Amino acid sequence: MPCAHPHSPVGLGPTAFLACDLLSGKTCRPSASISNFVCISEVQGGTRGGGSGSGMDAEVNARIASILEGSFGWDVACFNPDGFHYCLARELAESMRYGHFAGFLVFRVEGCNGGDEVHRLVRFLGRNVRDTDFIGLLDRRTVGVILQYATVENTRRVLQRLREEIRGWFPEEEIQILAASAVFPSEANTMDALENLAQERLKQAVV
Repeated sequence: MPCAHPHSPVGLGPTAFLACDLLSGKTCRPSASISNFVCISEVQGGTRGGGSGSGMDAEVNARIASILEGSFGWDVACFNPDGFHYCLARELAESMRYGHFAGFLVFRVEGCNGGDEVHRLVRFLGRNVRDTDFIGLLDRRTVGVILQYATVENTRRVLQRLREEIRGWFPEEEIQILAASAVFPSEANTMDALENLAQERLKQAVV
């Protein structure tokens, strides 16, 4: 189970947004790096929300932790499946409202049952995507990434770069990583259609 942490990252999710709204008066955007999750530390320092309270902080940390994948620790903010899908839904809603694009990347580790290889993949992605992008588990062997403001061309360029760099991180012949992408709303205009398109492309793709 995820544990509360005095500087835990602020993630997207119903409870996290509620906590951010209550404490800072506005919603907070998450990042893939813990260094950019500042809301809770600012609240605890008394710079937002009229000061801090240890009871409230513990409750907020617990709510935030509930949408993060606790096994990765606090150096990489990796959402659990529920948290990641909430991030995706909010991102697509914002894309529709403001008329921008959102890229969706999917990576699946083949030749293992998950565990260490998936952890390595998540940490690799945490170091190689922007702080404003979202990383989360879709299942025990599949990792998703949401690229904010990414067109089809941008998304394909990022995917190709990551594919090339992943080969150096996973040289083992018995491990294979499939990777694919889809872009909202250029290639799919609903969340289900976006995920289905990425999954279909995943069946034909190899890093």
